[in-house]
Amino acid sequence: ASPNPPDSTPQAGLNPYPSISDPSNLTLPSSSPAAFLATLLPHLPSSHPTALFITSLMTAPSPPPEVSLLADAVRQSALTWHSNSTINHPSALAQCGDDVVFLHELLVDLLNECSAHITTIGSFLEVGQAEVNMKRVQELSHAIKGAAANLVCDRLSDAAKMLEEAAKSRKGEVVVREMGRVLVVALEDFRGGLRQMGLI
Repeated sequence: ASPNPPDSTPQAGLNPYPSISDPSNLTLPSSSPAAFLATLLPHLPSSHPTALFITSLMTAPSPPPEVSLLADAVRQSALTWHSNSTINHPSALAQCGDDVVFLHELLVDLLNECSAHITTIGSFLEVGQAEVNMKRVQELSHAIKGAAANLVCDRLSDAAKMLEEAAKSRKGEVVVREMGRVLVVALEDFRGGLRQMGLI
């Protein structure tokens, strides 16, 4: 059977920040980044380090410096997510000389490659291990960013870019692990796009 026509519209339920409905109007007062982060808590896995970090802010006598860094990263991530599609199929097809079969083969290969890289990144981002593995996280996310950009898979590429930048600039384990979580959501968003196209 032929693959289904591509659908690059955002998919319901695949959003790392469902509580941010309109990030274009999102303001982030510098005086209340902790309050902003608290709005995300109901939508995060309760055992994820980001959720645990935000929960700890409720009893902290004073917010740690990572609060502002995390809030800024979340806002930027939400903005790029909402402004991008899963796969820009027309542009990706042009990159492949209008060879649909070749493009679809490359998309499946990309899924397999990124899945392997993200599994490795996940092992590097175990609590207490992220700081010593920042260089490898940076290298792997850079590889994902480039491979996804070549096929105009914007959400996946931008999520990898944000993780790479967080690791490169040493913004701390909290920010890096959160950007790692967003990359996992982007991978599942991409996987869902390929499933809609009938490729997997």
